[in-house]
Amino acid sequence: MTHFGIICPGSTGPLNTMLPLGQELQRRGHRVTLFGLPDTEKKSLTAGVEFQAVGTEEFPVGWAEKSFWSIVADCLDGSGGGRSVEKVKRF
Repeated sequence: MTHFGIICPGSTGPLNTMLPLGQELQRRGHRVTLFGLPDTEKKSLTAGVEFQAVGTEEFPVGWAEKSFWSIVADCLDGSGGGRSVEKVKRF
């Protein structure tokens, strides 16, 4: 049995691809651990894939959502430092 490590950014797209891959590897008898930012732990464990946090000091739980809404707020109130609503749509 091989122990696979999956390194995955915390955004939805990569997680929606990597977690089913991890589940399939488990179904085939392998051990799988996802390495990611703390915000991805719940999704990983819910999918039944082991989890190991990285960047816990730099990116504590809640960091991703807080950063996203900060960008949105900056764009909506016009203080985005050059950001625009179009940039948020692409984010």
